[in-house]
Amino acid sequence: LNYKFITDYEYFLKTERNVEHNTAMGIIKKLKKIVRLCVANDWIDKDPFLNYKIKIRETNRPFLLQDELNRIVEKQLHTPRLSQVRDIFVFCCYTGLAYADVQKLQKQDIVIGVDGEKWIHTERVKTETPTRIPLLIQALQIIDRYKSHPQCENENRVLPVMSNQKMNEYLKELAERCDIS
Repeated sequence: LNYKFITDYEYFLKTERNVEHNTAMGIIKKLKKIVRLCVANDWIDKDPFLNYKIKIRETNRPFLLQDELNRIVEKQLHTPRLSQVRDIFVFCCYTGLAYADVQKLQKQDIVIGVDGEKWIHTERVKTETPTRIPLLIQALQIIDRYKSHPQCENENRVLPVMSNQKMNEYLKELAERCDIS
């Protein structure tokens, strides 16, 4: 394990595995953490990352415009799976919650706040930090739409969230139907 191994590994990730630069850097960052642990425990003598710099490139991700969100909300859909995916995505937009947070959201996470309105009180999956989110009318309407859904009733969930892979697949289809790139 040396500097050349790390640079060769970066090259392998970018060419053979065909991952983007920042993804490769994230993978190498995980390797660096393990290697640093090995150095600290004297399992290896020298830190091969000593002269290696992990450089994350600035990305400019496009965000969804209000007009595009409106097109998604207003799109007439005739397939239940697309309607469900649309509702879950729109719920994420109106609450600011990530997919993983909505997937684990349970009915007891919806509480009445000090203002007398419904709020989400939960812990974020990624950061494990508590969060308090007021529920807007659009989000409440989506929750209400699925309160009798079998998956929600059987699993005590707020929404019937499918796998991330299926969600992403259907979201691409939905975006296409709404003329959103």
